[in-house]
Amino acid sequence: MVIPDHCLKDVIDIINEEKGSGFSFYTVLGRGSTKDNITKVKFEVVVKEGREQDIIRKAKERIGNHIQTGGMIFVSDISNAVDLVSAKEGEGAIEKKRHGSIISNP
Repeated sequence: MVIPDHCLKDVIDIINEEKGSGFSFYTVLGRGSTKDNITKVKFEVVVKEGREQDIIRKAKERIGNHIQTGGMIFVSDISNAVDLVSAKEGEGAIEKKRHGSIISNP
């Protein structure tokens, strides 16, 4: 998912509501249909199969109409995941190990 940085809190809230197993985000610079380089935030989110549509729906509802500089969601299948600490693989590796919030307000 690539979004403008002002949508960061909304996306984090959506991921938490939909029990995303984990995510990473970082600042990227790029351009799409515009000719200007724009700073955005790129999210990599891991969810169990079937949960991605709920995140997509909420993102479209909450931030879709408010993004003037564009945003995209890309969905891909993960063939396997391995938790190096627990040695679990597959869905067991992405089960949420949550004690409180995933992250605090950035």
